[in-house]
Amino acid sequence: MLIHLEGTVTDDVINFDLPQVYFKQGQIVSVREIMLDYRQSIQNLHGFISSSLVDKSPCNPKQQIFNFHQTWVSNFTQFTPTHLLHYKIQCLDLNSSVFKIHFFTWTKNIKRKIVKNLIERVYLTLEITNARL
Repeated sequence: MLIHLEGTVTDDVINFDLPQVYFKQGQIVSVREIMLDYRQSIQNLHGFISSSLVDKSPCNPKQQIFNFHQTWVSNFTQFTPTHLLHYKIQCLDLNSSVFKIHFFTWTKNIKRKIVKNLIERVYLTLEITNARL
């Protein structure tokens, strides 16, 4: 099953209008595609999306579901991974899941500069599958 989400960002929380979808124990989520529209052009951006939808574990303590990096100047990021990363779903109700985005940029003089209020819209496509035995 594919779920297409569109939302805005307030602080670091992505405000999706989440559909009422219930999952079964053992189902897996993967990010199929992401697109970020920025309010201005930016370069050297790095970040990740985390969600309470997936397990918090020693292997994934920040509950990351997607990591991105952009070195060129642009006012958007679009990425479709060629190899999907699969995560076990812990929150069986999509509507009660929380999605957050964390990102920073850097220049020659500033190693890490956290950027606020940069994102206009977030488009995210999730793929839900059953666990492989």
